[in-house]
Amino acid sequence: QAERHKPSAIVVEDKSSGTALIQELREAGVPVAGFIPKEDKKQRMSIQSIDIESGLVFVPSVAHWLDAYLHELSNFPNGKYDDQVDSTSQFFGWIKTRFPGWGVFEFYSREAKALLNKSAGKYIRVQRPAHSQCSTLYTLSGEQINLGADGIVSLKEEDAIPLLRNGWTKVDLEATLA
Repeated sequence: QAERHKPSAIVVEDKSSGTALIQELREAGVPVAGFIPKEDKKQRMSIQSIDIESGLVFVPSVAHWLDAYLHELSNFPNGKYDDQVDSTSQFFGWIKTRFPGWGVFEFYSREAKALLNKSAGKYIRVQRPAHSQCSTLYTLSGEQINLGADGIVSLKEEDAIPLLRNGWTKVDLEATLA
């Protein structure tokens, strides 16, 4: 799967058998990020459910795994299985973890990606719905983008599609300059 999808990181819980797996995958050249959760499964998912309920998390409308995944999420913590719930909450916890100097890294990372990807796709500007308090976006292409106070962001057109379907509006650049 790592060869097929070429992720920048695969999050693995850094406890018991996960620690050995992390070492084995790193030796094989797989980009692995260890994550040590601080809370139990129920608390972790409770913390992350705020973003899910706020509409900040997008899942595809069609996927062979979607029914089982949504069933597991909606039955947690009383369902038979919770592995996907656990990995989901750990991923959201990991992606929100900041290291010292993150803001500068994020800025230069976005600038470099924009320069490298200018020919890779069209960029458009979109604005969050008036009722939304969203301040951070996690795009399908793997970017994390912090929104300004005006709620306007420039991103790849393919990343904007799910947002536009969920109440975001396309912003005309000339209208914002006027």
